[in-house]
Order: sequence, then structure tokens, then C-alpha cells
Amino acid sequence: MARVIPGNAPLELLGYGTVVNSGPGTVYYGDDQYVSATSNDGQLTAGQTTAISGAMWFVSDATGAEVGIIASPTLVGVVGGSQTATSVGALPLSELHRKLWAATGLLNPAGTAVGDILDISIPDRLIGGASRTPTAGVLLTVGGLTIPAGRTAHGAGFMTAGSAGTGSNVWSLHMFHATTGAKLASTPDSAAAAVAASTDRSELFTTPYTAQVDTPVKLGLLWNGGTAFNVAGITTNAKAHALGTGPIENGTAGSALGNAAAVPGTLPAETQAANKVCMWLTTKDAAPAADVSEGLDTTVVIGTVSATKTVLVKPVQFPITVRGVSLVLDNTAVATSDTDFWTVDVGRIPSLSSTFGSIMATKTTQVTGGVAFLTNQAWTFDAVTFTAVNQTLVKDDILAIRFTKTGAPTNLQGMVASVRWQVA
Repeated sequence: MARVIPGNAPLELLGYGTVVNSGPGTVYYGDDQYVSATSNDGQLTAGQTTAISGAMWFVSDATGAEVGIIASPTLVGVVGGSQTATSVGALPLSELHRKLWAATGLLNPAGTAVGDILDISIPDRLIGGASRTPTAGVLLTVGGLTIPAGRTAHGAGFMTAGSAGTGSNVWSLHMFHATTGAKLASTPDSAAAAVAASTDRSELFTTPYTAQVDTPVKLGLLWNGGTAFNVAGITTNAKAHALGTGPIENGTAGSALGNAAAVPGTLPAETQAANKVCMWLTTKDAAPAADVSEGLDTTVVIGTVSATKTVLVKPVQFPITVRGVSLVLDNTAVATSDTDFWTVDVGRIPSLSSTFGSIMATKTTQVTGGVAFLTNQAWTFDAVTFTAVNQTLVKDDILAIRFTKTGAPTNLQGMVASVRWQVA
């Protein structure tokens, strides 16, 4: 329960649903933080309820009272005052962002065929203030989207503006890592058909993408053929920051890309565009009702590793899911090599077993597909695909990291490992 304590500042509840005063005193509520027993928008005696949609402030009388959630709620935050308050069914910030920017099912009449909105590049209420017209063979790009850790992006979409596409329109959507530029997923080429004005277009990726950590992404729309449709959006400044130093969040990339298969594995160099279009990610996964354990981690000092060894990181007393791994060395660099390299496996030793073998992720310093250790910089598994079947550990499993030496690579000196996890 979120408790309102007499004598303290008002408490703000941010969410959607029905709130109840569980008593014993009276609760006064209002739409701003200056609510009081003498200045308010209403009051709740013990047991009374009221609907909440967005933010409301509460303060109690001298008897004290508790405010809770009872009717199919989505309570997304508790702030304000000096009291300690706990949110019931709390959502991670990424889910709050999604709910505030795009209502459930928005722009998605196809329903479960393409899934629900996971994230959207601009708030839905702003769509339609401007538009952009794609150029044949050139990616029309947009940023500002994030896939929360543990969530799966199954597809993507966009909305056309007032001009329809006539003739044979072929288009596809492509998702790139916003930092590295690596292509993470693509839809196939659409059917060669006219595209209506002021409608949404959503398609599934050929292969869904699951994020192991919060992953910023960009979407690129590739169009070819016919008379181009307009893509709905808003008018924006040239960059995301006032000084013009921010990332390009609305641009164009590439040229002469004839179809979906021609889009390269890395996002081509982008050119800034004037208007930001609206695109979205879709998911078929249910949104988490609560994610209060997200962000927990375990850090261990491993020291110097000079030979093949397995390090025990965490004995598990309840089911946990590993979401990320980061290693760092003490003032030591390890170069890549195809003859002298380290292979690092993250896995588990199953309950009642002494054998390391259930590997969930692997990374190497080998030149082929590997990455070097840089001085005092995190060597992360963020870009590594985890094996889902081994990613969750149960009671009495042991989370472990295995270091395998091939040839004569530089020792891993002063190793520190951090494993990020959440309650499964």
C-alpha cells in the first residue's frame, strides 16, 4: 500500500485504475501538490474509491490513512513528501514511457497478427503535424526507440499521411542498434500494391529480436516503386539537442537499395532530415505487471586469470534470469588474435551437479567474431545473443563464468565481473 502519513507533504500517485482509501481516516485529493484538508478537489472516507487516470495528489487527516489500488490497476509511480511509499504493481520506466506515448493497441487494427505497441518514436497525439516522402532505394530513418531488457520486438510499422502511394509499392522495415548501427531485424518486402493514405502499416520481422539489456534502436523504411506515399510525423529541429551535437533521429541513409535483401548489415551513414516520422515497434509479449527486481546485480572480484578456469559467481536460492554481463580488467589490455585468445562462457552448474555446461552466452578475444579487452573499459555481453533455455537459473543452481585459454594470450589481470539479473 502507498501510505499517506499525517504531517508530511502530499503523496502523488501516477497511474490508471481505481484507488481506495483503506482508512481509518479521511483522504483528500486534488490535481496538484498543494492539496490540503481545506483546499482539495474531493475527499474519500474509509473504504471509498475514486478513478485515477494520470497524476493525483493525496493528503490525510490527522487520523492517518492508506491509499491502495483495487480495480484492474496500472499504478506506475509513487513520489512526493517525506514518507516511504511502495507502489503496487509498479512498472519499469520503459513501460511507463510506452503507456504514456501509445495506448494499448493504438494504430494496430490487425491485433495479434502483428502484436501490441512496444515503443513509438513520437507521442501518438502529435502524429500528423508534418510528413516525409520516402525516396526510392533510400532508407527513411527514425530514432528514439528502446527495447526494454527481456522484451521481444516482433515487428514494426508506420502511418501514412494524406497522400496515398499509387502503382506498385514495395516497402520493408529494418531495425538497427542505435549505437553500433548493427542490423538487428528486418521485415520481408511487402506485396507490390498501392498504399492507402492515413492508414497504419505493420509487419512482422522475419526473425524477432529479444533484448538482453535496454537496447536503443533506429528503424529504417525502404520504399521502391510506384508513386510514393507520405509518412506521418511531426516538425522537429535538426538535432535532438540545442547545440546540434545530438544523434540523428530523423534522417536518410544509403542509396540504390533495390529490396529488403539489399539492406546492409550495418546502418549506412545518415543525413539529417527536417521532419521526424512516426514509426513503432510491436510485440506479442504481455507487458510485465511488475518488474521491481530489474537492475539487481552481483559483482565479484576474480583477480588474475592465467589459465583455463571456472569461477563461481552466485549460488541461486530462488529463480533468476540473467540479463547482462560485464567484465573489466585492471589497467590491462588484451588484443585480439586467432591463435592466442580467451573464450568466456557464462552459464550455470545445475543443482546437484558438479559440471559446468548449460551455457547461456559466449564471447571471445579471437579476431574472428571476437572483441579485444581495452584498458579500464567494460567488456560487455550486450551484443551477444543469449540462449533463452539456459538463461534462467532455479534454486540451488550456481551461476558461473568459464575462462578458456587458447595458445598464449595475455593474462586477464585484476578481473572484476558484474552480472545483471532479475527475479524470474
